[in-house]
Amino acid sequence: FHREGDIDAAYGVRETWSDALDAPGVSQMIHLKNLMNSKPFTGRIPEQELLAENDGEKYDHIAIIRGDDYVFAYTCNGRNISLKTNVLPWKGYNAKWFDPKTGGYTSIGSFEVSAREEFNPPGPVANGNDRVLILEKK
Repeated sequence: FHREGDIDAAYGVRETWSDALDAPGVSQMIHLKNLMNSKPFTGRIPEQELLAENDGEKYDHIAIIRGDDYVFAYTCNGRNISLKTNVLPWKGYNAKWFDPKTGGYTSIGSFEVSAREEFNPPGPVANGNDRVLILEKK
């Protein structure tokens, strides 16, 4: 958001905050709320150490949180996510993608932990192709 008259809005914002209240993302926030409420809040911690490469800057940043039996890794632009899953205290996990625009899930499969696992989000690498990678303990 930015105010009327702002010249250099951050992150490419092109509309004022009041106009943005009608943007599609407003009605899509329920999907994010449902995702975050689908797992226990207590015990949730940041877990950037899972990344097998740097976490990126600005639009390339990948944010990771972990609970006792799950991981959420977010990419805002569809960037591949490389993880060191052998850091997890599990033997195996199920993986899926979450689409914050629709609230839909796409199963990726079942995996054993490894030194490096690469996850490629569906769709093109571009702003607006945000996805959440979900790993769940088997």
